[in-house]
Amino acid sequence: ASGVIVQATSSEAVRHFVIAAGGGAAAGIAGGVAVTLIDSDTDASLGTGVWINQRSRVDGSANQGLTVRAGNRVDTLSVVGSLAIGGAAGLAGAVDVGRISNDTTAVIGPGSVVDVNRDVLVGAHRLARNRGFTISAGIAGTVGVGAAVSVWSLGDRLPDTSSNVTTPD
Repeated sequence: ASGVIVQATSSEAVRHFVIAAGGGAAAGIAGGVAVTLIDSDTDASLGTGVWINQRSRVDGSANQGLTVRAGNRVDTLSVVGSLAIGGAAGLAGAVDVGRISNDTTAVIGPGSVVDVNRDVLVGAHRLARNRGFTISAGIAGTVGVGAAVSVWSLGDRLPDTSSNVTTPD
């Protein structure tokens, strides 16, 4: 790439492990809970009212372009487990709850005037790799109960102002 380049990148890597165990002669009770909240904003912006090459196209090289790019990567690994062992009753529960809200934007601000000899590229990219394991076991002579729940919210709905516009030269 040649010319004006505006670039913003960010990344998050989250690893957590929650293990719970309980035991007893009559009853064993165990519970493990993990909560993950990630809110990250990555913005690449050519500001409001910016002028690029407004004196003369001759001032810029023949290969000069404009690139505005934003990128975000999130990588999560969540492991939640519980084990309960009891003589009469074993009650175990594991809960894994998470929310990822990573806004990634690339914009040329309003009122900006761009005059370049090559391409104008504007793009935003978000990559998510999310892995989760939630397990639970209750072991007993009479009643053994294990329950595991995993609930994650990944991203938000695109706002009404989002657009994908291609204009001819």
